[in-house]
Amino acid sequence: MRRPLPLLRLLPLLALAAACKLTEVTVAPGTRMVVVQSVVSRTADSQFVVVEYSLAGNAVPGPTGDAVPPDSPEFPISGATVTIAHGSGACAPRIDTLLEQPAVTAGATASGIYAGPVCRSAPGDVLTLQLVTPDGDTVRGATTAPR
Repeated sequence: MRRPLPLLRLLPLLALAAACKLTEVTVAPGTRMVVVQSVVSRTADSQFVVVEYSLAGNAVPGPTGDAVPPDSPEFPISGATVTIAHGSGACAPRIDTLLEQPAVTAGATASGIYAGPVCRSAPGDVLTLQLVTPDGDTVRGATTAPR
């Protein structure tokens, strides 16, 4: 028994692909916004938060690189106050402050990374992160530790 060539089955898809046309769209700069990235680990004694300005809101293009983490933020924010408040559980009403870490990238003046020891949360505990930039922008977010 003879089988049809696998390539013959792909011919209709190749015709469709040839009909597709990619277009490039330029997005106009918007309002610069504060971007906060963090993952809370219930098993880690230390936590970290990455703080930077959005790329789309900057008039000056930044350097190109890989996504954060592991690379440094392209528009890091220095001098922010970053706290994690424990709203429930054994750590309540404790508030932990994360400190700005030194820049490790050559030529960088700020790292945009804040880290420090945080009371370990238990399942069901409520944590609230608050960040205040030197310009007065405030970002808040809350989460409940998973069970």
